[in-house]
Amino acid sequence: MVSRDVHDIVIALLERTRADQVNWQAAEGTFPTQLDDDFYVILPNSTINVFRMPKGPAVAAIQNSRGEVIAQVDSATDKEMTPVLDELLGLASRKVHNIDGTLGEIKDALASPNRVGKA
Repeated sequence: MVSRDVHDIVIALLERTRADQVNWQAAEGTFPTQLDDDFYVILPNSTINVFRMPKGPAVAAIQNSRGEVIAQVDSATDKEMTPVLDELLGLASRKVHNIDGTLGEIKDALASPNRVGKA
C-alpha cells in the first residue's frame, strides 16, 4: 500500500496545478520514453513525474535528488487515486501544450471582424 504521504503530495500537486502554480514540462526529448503522456516538475531536491503507461495506468513517481524513484502511486493498484491522476495528467498536458492559450487565440480570431487566416 502507498503511504498517505504520497497521496497527500499528489493531491497537493493537483491543487497547485489547478491554481496554475506548477511549471510542468514535457518529458519528450528529455527522457527516452514510450509513454502516451509524460510530464514532470522539478523541485529543489526532487522531481515528480506523472505519466500514463501505453494502454495502461496513470502513474505519479517521486524521484530523489539522484533520480531514484523513492515512491509512486498508480491508478491500477490504487483506484482511489484514479480520478486524481487522470485530472493531474490532463491539466499538465493543457499547460505544457498551451491548449487554453491556443483555443483562446482561435476564439478571438473567429470573433474578430477581420479576415481569418494568413494569405
